[in-house]
Amino acid sequence: TRYKAEQMVFIANGEANAQETQSDDTIASDAAATVTIGTQPASASVAATNTQAFTVAATKTGGGSITYQWQISTDGGANFTDIAASATSATYTTPATAAGDNGNQYRVKVNTTKGAPEKVSNAATLTVT
Repeated sequence: TRYKAEQMVFIANGEANAQETQSDDTIASDAAATVTIGTQPASASVAATNTQAFTVAATKTGGGSITYQWQISTDGGANFTDIAASATSATYTTPATAAGDNGNQYRVKVNTTKGAPEKVSNAATLTVT
């Protein structure tokens, strides 16, 4: 059995309402927001006790600002976890590396403050020599 829902709406002073226009449709701009990763983080080799920087280049369409959250995998890419809250820019620099960091993988989640669909970069592998 199908039921048809009906809703009655009363508009007071309909003529005045018809004269209004909406100049900023933020809902439509939110839906149109997208993120594109143009340059992926690159794998790198570094001597122990040195730091290593990983960088991503991303662009957006629509409103808001680009947001970043770097992640690390210490198990060959099976699981990634967010790095500290300070890892939120286009570049992430590791702390001083140690032999135990060899093989760690780094990637970044890119989004916008207006909720564009999230993009995740490729993983870059760190080799510590």
